[in-house]
Amino acid sequence: MNRSLRLFSIAFVLALLGVSIADAGTGVLRLRERLAALAPSDPVAYYELAEEVAYEQPEAVELARTLYVLSFEIARRGDPASPLGPSVCLALADLSTSSLERRWLRSLARSLAGGGGALLPIAPEDEDTSPAVALAVAGALGDFRSGEYRGALDAIEKDDRVREVFERQTRSFTGGASRIEDELQSEPQCRRCRNRRIVRAGEPDSYMLCPICGGNPGPKLSDAELIDLLRIESTLLGGASSTWSAQLVLDEGRPLRDIDPDELAPWFGVDPEATVWDAQAKCWASPGVVTTPRQLQPQQAP
Repeated sequence: MNRSLRLFSIAFVLALLGVSIADAGTGVLRLRERLAALAPSDPVAYYELAEEVAYEQPEAVELARTLYVLSFEIARRGDPASPLGPSVCLALADLSTSSLERRWLRSLARSLAGGGGALLPIAPEDEDTSPAVALAVAGALGDFRSGEYRGALDAIEKDDRVREVFERQTRSFTGGASRIEDELQSEPQCRRCRNRRIVRAGEPDSYMLCPICGGNPGPKLSDAELIDLLRIESTLLGGASSTWSAQLVLDEGRPLRDIDPDELAPWFGVDPEATVWDAQAKCWASPGVVTTPRQLQPQQAP
């Protein structure tokens, strides 16, 4: 079958299914029409479309976030205690690549559900992570830093739950989990002390720190990488900082965000009043407002 005939056949099948060629490549069927059909009277429709976009079209993550936030805002106008609120926060947390943002969103979800989210400022990233698993991951990272490679690798490999949390928590570290595992599996050794940290000093029963590794046969880490690992370990262990300098190391000086639902829309750059998709201008607009074509971020649809 030649190329033109093949394209014609594909177009014919899509037409029978009611799918336009323009929508066939987006990952979400009839996305433009469904965006235009959204109405503030049905916040669940925004949420359901956001789920589909997030799953079927991950490259359009900003559109998914905007839809989630709009469903959140519309739902709480009708009912401040709407069960849609916690679900939106958890969905947004799943899309986030920032551990601090995920922690804030999960705390907000707990607060909206009556779970006292404000009590979890520096809790482990995943609320369902058991203390034993968090301790095992923190211990493995500590072993990695100190050059105890076999112990760290055993902790990661013997328990799937430990591996899962280890991979998720180290996403922000340079090279991620794969870099750490590669080094663990290669088991590098100091050529002088063989990772024993000390060597004979010449006199009987006299020892000194290894002059090659300085008593630290662990990986060669920059100051920023070392701080990053310590921050991850502290988060896993639920560490609380008693001084401003320790807190600065933990949160990199980011401004604190209240566990307040009013903060959600501004944080994601979404106008809660612009709830209608203007197909011609390709932007969100307030109901009944005529828009002019412009580019909006992160509210632009593909």
